[in-house]
Amino acid sequence: MNPQAINVKAQPWKAFLSVSQDTPVEHVFDTTQALDGPIRLRIEADDKGGLGKHLSRLPCELPCAPTSARELYHQVSAASGLPIHRLRISSRPDGTGAITLAQDSLDLSDTRELFVKDLGKPFRHPTTARHALNNAIETGPQVSWRDVYIIEYLGALVAHPVIYVARLSHPTSVQTLLLALIIIHFIKRELETVFVHRFSNATMPLRNIFKNSFHYWILSGVMLAWVFYAPVDPAKSHLRGSDFLGLLIFSVGEIGNLYIHLILRGLRSQGTVERKIPHGIGFDWVTCPNYLYETIAWLGILIISRSWAVLLFMTVAVAQMWAWAWKKELRYRREFPNSYKFKKFVVLPGVC
Repeated sequence: MNPQAINVKAQPWKAFLSVSQDTPVEHVFDTTQALDGPIRLRIEADDKGGLGKHLSRLPCELPCAPTSARELYHQVSAASGLPIHRLRISSRPDGTGAITLAQDSLDLSDTRELFVKDLGKPFRHPTTARHALNNAIETGPQVSWRDVYIIEYLGALVAHPVIYVARLSHPTSVQTLLLALIIIHFIKRELETVFVHRFSNATMPLRNIFKNSFHYWILSGVMLAWVFYAPVDPAKSHLRGSDFLGLLIFSVGEIGNLYIHLILRGLRSQGTVERKIPHGIGFDWVTCPNYLYETIAWLGILIISRSWAVLLFMTVAVAQMWAWAWKKELRYRREFPNSYKFKKFVVLPGVC
């Protein structure tokens, strides 16, 4: 196949990719056979506006000979000046059908178009004719999802010890137990983030950390700590039978949550977005049993604390987890229509 030219005309916040006048549409990408020659991208800006600063780094002609996934990523990375870990190339705009670095070969025989997500803006590489480029808006500096979680969980690990020491000269046994459980819970999360969880190469705008951290720094951090470690009557300092029940429930939730995370880890290679159908204790009940066990752990803390603040935190957390789990349920149904058993409940059996 001879090299072809694809013109990119830009407008404010939007760009359009179209085949040059002297290039037959059917010759842009022959999707019925493997690519055997380079495709050159010609970048042009019209009088109405320009590309974002990262797109403007692309040369006038970008040779694309995607004989392998790694080569494709390296060429896009070199052309845009962005590191590979900030790029995601997929066959669908929602990120499914991802082309990963782990792939030894690149087969585009059934692919009509490729989507590259870079700094939160998707732009399309056409394989047939004219396609719109949407949402090409600069989102600023990026941060990996692993770093996001590490920063979020630090909120409770900082707030609880500080407020515990600052407010209490004679803490009760219940208050000390609550502090220990909170520390155990969030240290477990930090360790899972570093050693267990598999993350794709996707990133998040740095400014979103402040929004995402509110849940952990303010709700589970400052709010719970302020309520837990308020001065109380020393007569109420002794542990009761319900406290030991709460401790047992908390332990079951934490162990179950870790168990599910280890199963999920085995389904995915680091740096990829590949998905498989998970199996194990809990997956027959709900879509995301890790959220179920997370809720069970917090139920144990609720029993020990008997606090409205924990109930409020759990309500917000379950609502958010339900939204995430339902998206995952829909993704499973879409990607595995014949082999996945559809779930009615995604977080709590019989509830939601």
